[in-house]
Amino acid sequence: MEDKKEIFIVFDKDDVDFLKELKNHLKPMETQGLITVWDTTQIVGGTEWKQEINKHMKTASIVLLLVSAGFMASREIYNLARQAVAKNAPPEVFVIPILLREVDWEYSDLGKLAPLPSNGRPVSSWANRNAAYLDIVKGIREIVAEHNAQSDQMSSHVEKIAEIRSPETEKTIIASDHLDYRLEDQSWYAPTFPRTIAIDQEQVSALSSEIDIVIITANNEELKAVMHKLEPYPRKRSILLAYIGPETYYLGKFGEFKTVVTKCRMGSAIDSGSATLATNQAQEIWHPRAIIMVGVAFGKDASKQKIGDVLVASQIIPYEGQRVGEKVNFRSPIPPSNPVLLNRFENALTWSFVRPDEKFCVLRIGPILSGEKLVDNPDFKAWLFDQFPLAIGGEMEGAGLCAASGRVGVAWILVKSICDWGDGTKQDLYQPLAAAAATSLVHHVLSQRTILNSIKKY
Repeated sequence: MEDKKEIFIVFDKDDVDFLKELKNHLKPMETQGLITVWDTTQIVGGTEWKQEINKHMKTASIVLLLVSAGFMASREIYNLARQAVAKNAPPEVFVIPILLREVDWEYSDLGKLAPLPSNGRPVSSWANRNAAYLDIVKGIREIVAEHNAQSDQMSSHVEKIAEIRSPETEKTIIASDHLDYRLEDQSWYAPTFPRTIAIDQEQVSALSSEIDIVIITANNEELKAVMHKLEPYPRKRSILLAYIGPETYYLGKFGEFKTVVTKCRMGSAIDSGSATLATNQAQEIWHPRAIIMVGVAFGKDASKQKIGDVLVASQIIPYEGQRVGEKVNFRSPIPPSNPVLLNRFENALTWSFVRPDEKFCVLRIGPILSGEKLVDNPDFKAWLFDQFPLAIGGEMEGAGLCAASGRVGVAWILVKSICDWGDGTKQDLYQPLAAAAATSLVHHVLSQRTILNSIKKY
């Protein structure tokens, strides 16, 4: 039996009629035992109301913010909303603005959250308000289903963990999450490369003004996974191929956007084909609205993460720049990802990717380590995470991406999926799976036609 998910509704007193209507529409989900609904109208006399609110804010799995002018104008209500926004952490806790009336809310703290109704139209502007509430309830039902799926994975999954003693370091390594499957049987596997047609420099110049996105990969598995999702360029019959200087570019449609895909060499060092130079050249040729690096990474903790979980960088932590004395001092800045792109990935609430063992991959957002070293040593890995305890994983190209894009102001983000643990047991077995999972998330986000509206072309 699935646990009921608690919904906490935050509203302004002038919107109590909307509250009643919404609760009526949520009643079937309550009757089915999927949810419980709580709001401040249920506080009884003699109760410490602030304590009661704080209690439900802590225990709620879903917080609904009923947005209106009165809601935004009330200091007390808005402070409560900000408290809820800070709590937002899908897939454990979802905070959702419910748009009741027209108001300038998108540039507030709430603006980074995906609202309901799904079309962004406030309930009051619908000719049929029942249709608006139905849209809202469908969105909430999807979130409850996602929340239950994640909970089921955690409760039913018993990790098969073997402790392996490394003779070189005498350190315990956790080996877990073994997957047994035939690669050829997976729908996401890309055994062949799509057909392409080469274009010349004149055609490149004509198309450069149309390109919205550049996707950069760093190995063949990453490139094949992205190309598997790349469709022919609009109004063309094939994916287009362009050779420019030392780089090779593939032009097509990825989701809703005209996209260029390329592959750099592993690492960010300043040499031919590196992530830094590949990013810089792609910007100069295509002038994109955004650059997204897609691929594979090593995870932090096999007991809390799993192969295929997708890591989205809130920041890149370049760890190579060091002053080494009695104590190591890290000298490189830690740049944040573009806030608009980060927001879009944070709100990819309906994305799903299922591993061969039928477990859902989880989207995880946080700082990601980046350096020139191919990390496969438990002592060095442990040392890195001791220096940067908030990091959720690591890879090799992100430092070059953010250095090159940050210099000219192009929006960037890094999306990579866990393929190993960098702990002395590294192998390439799960790279195709991880590359497909990361690609799936990026394709899902870029399938929303308006997500880049606030990002200008470079």
